[in-house]
Amino acid sequence: MTERTQTGESAVSEQVGANDWQRLDGVDPATAEFPLRTRYNGQPIVVLRTASGYRGIQRSCPHQKRSLHDAHFQGDSMIRCRSHGFVYRLSDGRGVNCPGFRIQVYDVKAEDGSLLVRPAS
Repeated sequence: MTERTQTGESAVSEQVGANDWQRLDGVDPATAEFPLRTRYNGQPIVVLRTASGYRGIQRSCPHQKRSLHDAHFQGDSMIRCRSHGFVYRLSDGRGVNCPGFRIQVYDVKAEDGSLLVRPAS
């Protein structure tokens, strides 16, 4: 199943098991602009390119559903929501300065000129 949204977002090319790698259709990591808005299993996510590779996160901050598309990097391991300064670890999604808040994070890898994504393990 190939999908392209009206906003130009890419989407996964096929639906498989919940922890299987899924290819992002139409995304070439060499030419894509990051942060990249896309979808995983119908959920809006953002793919980030960090110094250590790629990471995916849910698209909105759980605090007030503000977009994390323009979040600030804190080093290479955390992001900070622009709206209220909430900081989340990219490794596990846990809130650093906002106890009780957590974001969904995704493993992302480049392979054969494509990006693959799955929920973080």
